[in-house]
Parts: sequence; structure tokens; C-alpha cells
Amino acid sequence: MLGDDTFQLGEFRLMRGLLESSRDLDAQRRDLEQAAREFGGTSPEARRLRQALQSVDGPTEQVEMVLEYRRLMARQRALEMFQAEQAAATTEAAAGASDRLAPGGSFLLDLPPDTPAVWGDGDQVLWAEGESLVLAGTPGVGKTTLAGQVVAARLDGGTVLGLTVRPTSSRVLYLAMDRPQQIARALARTLGSFSREVLDERLVFWPGPPLADMAAQPETLLALARQAAADTVVVDSVKDAALGLSSDEVGAGYNRARQMCIAAGVEVLELHHTIKKNANGGAPKALADLYGSTWITAGAGSVVLLEGTAGDPVVGMHHLKQPAETVGPYRLLHDHTAGLTTVYHETDLVALALAAGTDGLTAKSAAANVEDTAKPTDAQTQRARRRLDKLVTAGRLTFREGSKGGSRGGQPAVWLHPSHDAEGDYGGDYAP
Repeated sequence: MLGDDTFQLGEFRLMRGLLESSRDLDAQRRDLEQAAREFGGTSPEARRLRQALQSVDGPTEQVEMVLEYRRLMARQRALEMFQAEQAAATTEAAAGASDRLAPGGSFLLDLPPDTPAVWGDGDQVLWAEGESLVLAGTPGVGKTTLAGQVVAARLDGGTVLGLTVRPTSSRVLYLAMDRPQQIARALARTLGSFSREVLDERLVFWPGPPLADMAAQPETLLALARQAAADTVVVDSVKDAALGLSSDEVGAGYNRARQMCIAAGVEVLELHHTIKKNANGGAPKALADLYGSTWITAGAGSVVLLEGTAGDPVVGMHHLKQPAETVGPYRLLHDHTAGLTTVYHETDLVALALAAGTDGLTAKSAAANVEDTAKPTDAQTQRARRRLDKLVTAGRLTFREGSKGGSRGGQPAVWLHPSHDAEGDYGGDYAP
């Protein structure tokens, strides 16, 4: 590191070269070259300065050399100060890292039987503790309306879409960056029943753009949460938190901001947009259809997609990425006047099995109804199979093994309503 003495010596020699006008130019040039060597050695800046000195032919150009030297000196000192600060911050962070180190046994073997949930029950979890939730969709499909209900339950307890939201005794920070006044009107319908005192004490808003780009300066998100004394942050929306989301560098930077919050015990709910049409020209329905870098969804614990047209009272809900079992799909009904969202339609597998009679319900048929598609994928079929198996465990359906092909052909495995199971003891009075 260059000390003050070096800078002062170099500047002295430069100035002396100007003042001693009686000396020949060669002597002055040598002084300037010596100063350049003492300043930067083999650095590109020092080499350029020495090359420039070869063409010095008068006091005017010597003055320019002094000014250039001063700029280089300031740049070098600023760089050294920055490096010193970074080293100190790294040392401080390393000193506190022991708090996050966990023994392997505790980390792997002391897990609770169910996924700890901010929003969810049992294995039906939309927002897992210590993992971010992304609510995605095109503009106007009710992301803010749904998020507002989750915030209300986070403040005072309750359920949203039939699933429990764990309340917090701390504060919620809402980053209203995407059209703040529109967000305020939407949330007033949901949160307007709270008293002013409760809202002032428990809920904090940040309207408009963030202090800094959160991908370029990931510490910004956590700093805002700490400034608000909040243990929950709602980012509305991700596109306003960081610029250039299609870049993986930006996506990774934003993910770092999210993970810094989670590591500090701050829960994160993010509202995000989809592309207008997927690669096949259809409506967005997959993780790849969310706008921006893959790191935005890769770093999230759960991703929920709302599908519909702006202003529609009924929209689809698809759980694209799950911390536990898949929730839904649902058709949701938005009451925009009351700021309330309810499950309008959910495929009832017990009712489907009842309608299937003694032929039973196959996993593929169940998946086609649940996913609203004529050709369910293998993954969709397996998800339907798990749901059917759980209904068997609960005693609401029975299972009949399939058989392989022969002279009479094979039979698929089916699930039956107990009233249609010939081997069952349920009789005709079974109530689903």
C-alpha cells in the first residue's frame, strides 16, 4: 500500500520540475519519470504517464502531468480505502459466522415431521418458513389482492384459501414499488378494518423505487427490513427491485438479496410477472414462463401462478414449485370490493370416484380432471396418485390393484368410492 510519504515525495518532485525553470527539460523529465515509478510501478496508469512524459516539451505539458498525477493519486488512495473497508467487513462477517454453523446431526436429524409453514397446514404448504414465496401472474390477476390477505393474517392470524397463516408479533414491511397508489387502494379494501394504531405499529410501507438496485447491492433489502424492524418483507414487485432481470448476473444478485434476508430470519413474499405468451404461443403455465433469469425461481421455495385476464373475478391458481405437496389447482374467486379471495372450484376426487361407479377412477383420469388437460404428464399423474392414496389412508376411498395383460387384457389400478367397493363393508349409507 502506498503511504502519504510516497505521495508527498512524488508530488514534491513534480512541482519542483515546474519551479526550477532554469533546469533543462531532460532533468525535469527524469524527475517526473521517477515520481511516476514511485507512484505506480508497473500499473497501466503509471506506464501511460511515463510514455506521456517522453513527449513533454514545455511547462504547459508539465502542468498537465501534475494534474494527471493528482488524479491517479486520488484514484489509488480511494481504491486502497475501499479494499481496506472490504477486508474489515469480511473479517467482521467471518467472526460472526460461527452463529450459523450447525452440527450435521442437528441439521439433518432434528427436522420437524411437517414442513414449518408461514402459510399452510400439514403437507399443504404454500409458503414455507425460511423460504421465499413468489406469487406470479400477468398484471391485474389479483396478486396484490391475495398478498394483502396474507399480510392481514400475518398481522392478526387467520386463514387464506383455507390454509392457516402463522401470525407474527413483529412488523411487516411492504415495498410498494409498482404503482404505489394503486397498491394502496387495493390493500385498503383488505386491511381497512384494522385500526390506525395497529397499522401504524405493525405495518410499514416503502412507496416507490428502492434506495438502490437490489441486484447490484444485495444488502439493500435486508437493510430496509432492519430499518423497519420487520421480520416479513413483501416485494411488490420484483421487476422494480432490480433492473435487467433477464440477465443471469442480475437474477443471481437479486437471489443473493433474498437469501440474505432469509439467513437473517426475515420471511420474504415476492410478487412477480410472467411473460405474455409461452414458447408455444399459449398462456403462461410453467416456471419457465416467469419473466427473467432462472435464478429468480431457482432461489424461491414456492411459486404460485395466478392465471387469467386483468380484472377477471375468477382466475386459475397453479402451484408450480412446492416445498411439500402440491396445493390445488384451484379456481379462485376474487371479490375486489371486499378485498377477499376464496376457492371457487376444486376438483373433488371423492366425488369423481363416486361418479365412476364400480369401474373406479384411474390416476390418469384423476390427473386429467385436476389439471384440466386431456393429456396429463407423468408428473401430473403421479401427483394425482399421491392425492388418491392419501384419501385411501383417510378412509374416504378404497384401492383395487390392477393386473397385467393376458388373454383378457390388463386392467389398470383404480380407486373406488367405498359405496362401490364390492369387497368393502360400507353399504349404501356411506356419506362422502
